[in-house]
Amino acid sequence: MRVVVEARACSILRNLLLGAPEGTFLLPANVCPVVPLTFRTLDRPFEFIDIDGVDLCMDRRSIEERLAEAGSPPVVGVLYVRTYGIEQDLTGPFGAWKRQHPELLLIDDRCLCRPEVDTAESQGADVVLFSTGYGKYVDLGFGGFALLSDSAGYVRSAEPFVETEARRLEALYKQHIAEGRELVCKPHPGWIPSEGLEISTPAYLEEIRRRIGPIASHKAILNDVYRSTIPERLQLGMGYCSWRFQLRTPNKAALLEEIFQAGQFASGHYYPASRLFGGSYCPRAEDLYADVVNLFNDFALDESGARTIAELIKRRKSS
Repeated sequence: MRVVVEARACSILRNLLLGAPEGTFLLPANVCPVVPLTFRTLDRPFEFIDIDGVDLCMDRRSIEERLAEAGSPPVVGVLYVRTYGIEQDLTGPFGAWKRQHPELLLIDDRCLCRPEVDTAESQGADVVLFSTGYGKYVDLGFGGFALLSDSAGYVRSAEPFVETEARRLEALYKQHIAEGRELVCKPHPGWIPSEGLEISTPAYLEEIRRRIGPIASHKAILNDVYRSTIPERLQLGMGYCSWRFQLRTPNKAALLEEIFQAGQFASGHYYPASRLFGGSYCPRAEDLYADVVNLFNDFALDESGARTIAELIKRRKSS
């Protein structure tokens, strides 16, 4: 597999779509809004698949049923997102889909996973996609890289980047989320960066390697505070706590407000893209969004802050 590096992970996705055959892509209902917006920019059709109630990633049976569905628009690709950076071996399902549909473009989106510069295995996917943008496991504030199979088409866009369009589009989708309204728009093509990185590819990859160790150590310390203090019934499971530490609580809004009032911060994640972009109702993605809270475990928070949050949650009578 070959490695490509771009200014953002969505830049890589756009170049993959420019090199992909026409047809429909399947996306998870809980995907980041940036992904459907990339498809809309290129007028590429997509459909949402609800998540599985157990592993919280795309429901595999629904994917298989849609791939085999006669009379519907042909599916040419699947973008499979590792929800909250969950690490699991998908060699089995990926291999089965590719054997039954050899021309399928299978993108393994690991943007919330720990980036694997030297050790990533494709597990049968055509593309393994990582991000080092804002809020990711390794946050450089820019950049994305991917491993591509020889069969994956890749056409670099020459569309000039317009930073004001990127800011405008981000503000627009956040406004629609806040107001609970469907987003219907054709984004300006200049919102996605097309220029390469200002540093060399070897320097970029080496910077990721340099940062991973300290980041992993910090996350382990904060995760241990959360794990040992917060009631276990609220914890989503350590497999989902690499990117951030995930909780499920029926009082999400109240908990977030209490954390903010304590001078700390946390967030909910993600507003269902299936709702934002007018797809079919996806109940499991809706349920997850309704009660998931993610606690930060990066360098934006120190151990004292994590302990304050954990003790606050432990004391809550409504938890």
